[in-house]
Amino acid sequence: MTDINLNYDFLSKQELETLNNYLRINAPWEITQDHWSGRFINFQTINDSDISTLVQDISNRVKDVVENHENTSVDIETLQLVRWRPGDKLDPPHADAEHLDGSPHPYSNRHYSALIYLNNDFMGGEIFFPNQDFTPVIAPGMLVNFTGTVEHLHGVTEVTSGLRYTMVMFFTRSVYD
Repeated sequence: MTDINLNYDFLSKQELETLNNYLRINAPWEITQDHWSGRFINFQTINDSDISTLVQDISNRVKDVVENHENTSVDIETLQLVRWRPGDKLDPPHADAEHLDGSPHPYSNRHYSALIYLNNDFMGGEIFFPNQDFTPVIAPGMLVNFTGTVEHLHGVTEVTSGLRYTMVMFFTRSVYD
């Protein structure tokens, strides 16, 4: 069984400050036709070269952690900065690569998931894993990574106040592995 990996203080205070300043002041939140509208920034759309370089560096460090933890080679499938507003939640729990009923999942290539909490000036917004009866204590700079399978079914409790910022990554197993 693959466990849930927690790495507190994965980001430095300077990295957190830089990302939070960007997200709170200059962030180009993407507009879509669904409930994610205004809540995410895809890595490819970051025009600020300093932020882009920082996010790329962080994602490479996360990739190394996932590869070491899972003992396999991976490629980044998706990389986003995400904003959660009061009322936002992910419940019922889900898996990132599988459906509970075994039906085809649109993102079956999301073999591994990772997120980094970027702030803590909000209430609610905790990730929880019902199959493990586990809700980690969150902290800014904390990395959480796990498999995309139903074994690691997870949800996010409702944000009740403030804005929750995270960096979210999905990884696929490398074809050459």
